[in-house]
Amino acid sequence: MPEVNLEGISTCGVPCFACPSYIKGTCNGCRSETKQKRRSKYGCKVRICSLTEKKVQFCSECEAFPCKSITKKLLTTHRDEKKYVYRYEIEENFQLIQDLGIKEGLKKLKERWCCPDCGGRIQFYYYTCAECGKEFIDNMPKIKQGS
Repeated sequence: MPEVNLEGISTCGVPCFACPSYIKGTCNGCRSETKQKRRSKYGCKVRICSLTEKKVQFCSECEAFPCKSITKKLLTTHRDEKKYVYRYEIEENFQLIQDLGIKEGLKKLKERWCCPDCGGRIQFYYYTCAECGKEFIDNMPKIKQGS
C-alpha cells in the first residue's frame, strides 16, 4: 500500500494547510524538516514528542492521548476566543481519519477548509478565505459525509 502524503496536517491534528503561515509560504508545515522562515515549530513539545520520541503519525495513535502537552497547548487554552476554535476540533479530526482512513479523512478535512465560493483556502485564526476574503468565523463549512 503506498504511503499517504501527510504534508499539511500536523501530528497533533491541526490542519497546517489552513494556517496563514502555511498559506503564505512562510512555513512548510509542522512535519517539514526543510529550512524555512517560521522556526517556532522546531521547539514545539508536541511535535518533538510525536515525531522524535514516540515516532507516531498522529498523537491519537499514542496510548497517552490526550497527554498533558497537547491538553495544555491546544485543548484548554483560549477557550473563549473564536479564532482558536480549530484547536478544539482536533479530536474530531482524528476521529474522521480513524473512521474514513488517512487518505479519505484528510481529503474531507481539506474540503472543509475550502471556500465554497471561490475554492480558495479558509485560514484559521481569521476564518476568512485567503483568496476572496469571505468571512467564516460563524459559519464554517461542515464536513460532508459520503463521497
